[in-house]
Amino acid sequence: MNRDEERSLLERCQAGESEAYEPIVRALEGRLFRYFYGLIRDTDEARDLTQDTFIRAYYRLHLYCTDRPLVPWLFMIARNLHVDRLRSRNGRDRESTRTSQPLSMLPDPGPAPDQAAIEGETREHLREALNRLGRLHREILILKDIEELSYREIATILKIAPGTIASRLYNARAALRNILTHQEDDISLYV
Repeated sequence: MNRDEERSLLERCQAGESEAYEPIVRALEGRLFRYFYGLIRDTDEARDLTQDTFIRAYYRLHLYCTDRPLVPWLFMIARNLHVDRLRSRNGRDRESTRTSQPLSMLPDPGPAPDQAAIEGETREHLREALNRLGRLHREILILKDIEELSYREIATILKIAPGTIASRLYNARAALRNILTHQEDDISLYV
């Protein structure tokens, strides 16, 4: 969906035409689901949070300025819902991301056929490493490297300065690189 289509649908929603919201949901639900699933690794909860995000956004559309891009606004709502959910657990595992389902359950478009054999093992090592990262590192990597949002969009979502994004992203990538390096060391012990 291009920016003009998005704006038109949003303006129709704001004018009371609720049917115009469905194409927006269909276009963006996969991205929000991947974001939530990457953070919490629970399919049902990720679906619930995705649905809750769209519901909350729909009821706040009257506050939304259609001149701004929709994706950062939705991700900001999504992040706030996730943080609220963590806070509501009072004393339970604040990380709440260590569930029985691995990150490999994320929807994956898959590699090109000629690269499948080469990339399969690399993808699995990367998913295992992402599973071992803390929530904040995983979140910034998902927003930047998977969802491909700009520093400005990420800063808006996380409510921090754009300059802070660079340092947090650097630290997250360093932590991921460290985990991947240790995985390679562990694998070489068995070869």
